[in-house]
Amino acid sequence: MAWSAALVVIAVGQVTGRVLRQLVRAQIPLAVRLHIGLACINFLVAGTLGVVIGADREVEVLAGSAIANVYAHAHLAGVGWATLMVVGVGYRLLPMVIPAAMPEGVRVVASVVLVQVGVLGLFLTLLLGGQASIVSALLTVAGIATFLANATWMRRHPRPAPPARPRPDWGVLHALQALVYLFIAVGIGLVLVMTPTATWTARLAMAYGTVALVGFLAQIVIGMEQRILPLFQWHTLFRASGFTDQPPSPHAMGSQPMRAAVFCLWTVGVPVLVVGLSIESATIVGIGGWVLLGAVALHTVNTYRTLRLVGSVNLTSAGDDEASGVGVHAAVTAAHTVRDRARSNR
Repeated sequence: MAWSAALVVIAVGQVTGRVLRQLVRAQIPLAVRLHIGLACINFLVAGTLGVVIGADREVEVLAGSAIANVYAHAHLAGVGWATLMVVGVGYRLLPMVIPAAMPEGVRVVASVVLVQVGVLGLFLTLLLGGQASIVSALLTVAGIATFLANATWMRRHPRPAPPARPRPDWGVLHALQALVYLFIAVGIGLVLVMTPTATWTARLAMAYGTVALVGFLAQIVIGMEQRILPLFQWHTLFRASGFTDQPPSPHAMGSQPMRAAVFCLWTVGVPVLVVGLSIESATIVGIGGWVLLGAVALHTVNTYRTLRLVGSVNLTSAGDDEASGVGVHAAVTAAHTVRDRARSNR
């Protein structure tokens, strides 16, 4: 297992190196780059620790209990990588998804500083064999609360939505429901940190992981995919036409009834799965799992329908970073030209 994990870490390191090099010259706010950059570094550290934990089964390397080491690994991966990455990307994408004004300045920097300091504190106290630090947990919660406050600020500062945007917008509903689950996960996490280990806390920990990973993380990815992938399709087709024939609106791509079904199945499946895991009922877990499988299957089919034309387009080689960057820049510039001409005509 350790050798297999090491291969994964090597692959992740190669991708992370490319991301970090691009971040240095990316034209995005520094606070957003800090979120993404630190998330990548946390991913590498968490992956390396996973390899060490595997080796520790044969040769004692780590202090503390095995379960504490696993918790340290899980929190650095789940909060330090996944959550911090989603928060950083969310600052750029949520204003586009909602749509809304983009928060800037201290309010954005605060979330990355608080989450990073807090999750490192949790990581080190668990890894070194001490009790999980309540101060570190509170700092992490404060960072996530800052992000939730910024998301609320976005909702209170909307921008005009495109006329073609469907009503209701299922991607936005996924994102909002995911943020609710993030709030719930934060509350459960605080209870677990402040409560001595017992039988009921072990069951609560199952709910905690499910709410955080399935209710929040997986669902917000689905919500953002529903906006990003149609835009990717639109830019790809526009570029393939030589920036002369404007494709259909991204909002018209994909099936709205299928998106509605995915949202409904996700809304039902997550609570059922949480309850089943909490009370250790295989039947209820099975029901929740099948409901979520249906949601994932429908989402996959709808994603294929959205992107089915991309494979026939002659794209620049993925390894040619410079050419790809020029192409994307040209596509965006051309899209802005079309928009400006439309405004002039009106």
